Amino acid sequence: MRAETIGRLVSVGRERCSDEEASPIDWNGPTARFWADHDDWYDALLAGHGDALFAAATPRPGEHVLDIGCGCGSTTLLAARAVAAGDGTALGVDISQAMIDRAHSRAAEAGVENARFELGDLESMELEPARFDLAISRYGVMFFGDHVAAFANIRSAMRPGGRLAFTCWADRSGNEHWTVPFDALAPHLGLAPPVARPDGPFALADPDYVRTLLDRAGWRGVQINRLQVPLRVGADADAAVAFEVSDPETSQDLAAADPAAAARAVADLRAAFAARQRPDGVWLAADAWVVTAEAG
Repeated sequence: MRAETIGRLVSVGRERCSDEEASPIDWNGPTARFWADHDDWYDALLAGHGDALFAAATPRPGEHVLDIGCGCGSTTLLAARAVAAGDGTALGVDISQAMIDRAHSRAAEAGVENARFELGDLESMELEPARFDLAISRYGVMFFGDHVAAFANIRSAMRPGGRLAFTCWADRSGNEHWTVPFDALAPHLGLAPPVARPDGPFALADPDYVRTLLDRAGWRGVQINRLQVPLRVGADADAAVAFEVSDPETSQDLAAADPAAAARAVADLRAAFAARQRPDGVWLAADAWVVTAEAG
């Protein structure tokens, strides 16, 4: 599972360069299109995490919701349905055109008329003051270049007492959807050790940092609770391998390797998934935070 596609995602597990050379995720490149093409799979993968997010967010009828880094729009549509009574609305914002296009299609297919989607970067885009009652995000907040500026901008769009709820990944070591594929493939494909990025999937892994940045951005009453719900990555080891190797970057890594090395990499990947297979599928440990706060 590529980190870009899981966490936003979800998700950058296998960096190939030094911290100085690393470039931001291309949310309008092949990985984003792959996410959009497989959005139902990713929604199933993160279903339990979405449930935890909405339990913390508690959207109410008549409220206006902002979905930060909405991806293909599933969380925006859930919010729109939850607030529909009383003319509530939900706005999803993302920087990926492919994902926004898919979100528009999903809303039309579902007949959800109180959901809108916009292409934009919430770190800098102009927002109507005091517009929203609730801001949510399922793994869409880690990738801002300036987290304080982003959360301050979002706060400026909240009504007095407006609420914030989001999920973000905890430490990489507790997230097997990064470590298992990398540990299996890296020795055979010559992948460089991952480097920490201030705008990467683990940018908000430190709860003390999260509290500090939210305080600086004008949020109050910050609560951070651990979320350790495993992720089902396939019905069996073969299915899990098939999806992993179909990812554009994994496919590229394998194609660039010596065929014998690539075969060994895939064999080790399958063995790693098989070791985590249960009767109901292959499950990988996940470690995350559910964060809530109120606009000050």
